Amino acid sequence: MQEKLTDASLMPFGKHKNKKLGDVPADYLLWAGDNFEPTNDWRKAFLVYVAENRAALEKEVEETKNDE
Repeated sequence: MQEKLTDASLMPFGKHKNKKLGDVPADYLLWAGDNFEPTNDWRKAFLVYVAENRAALEKEVEETKNDE
């Protein structure tokens, strides 16, 4: 099983590949968390990361919208 992901873990794919999860835009993380299937250990760990951080990610998205 993949170790627990943190904000310092790197995205392994996509347009944010090799960025720390903490530096990936919250709206992208939420989108990916809602659309990825748990097809491998990394994706399972990613879905857990998004679920555990969902409230903070949603707050970040809302704050970004308010700043625009």
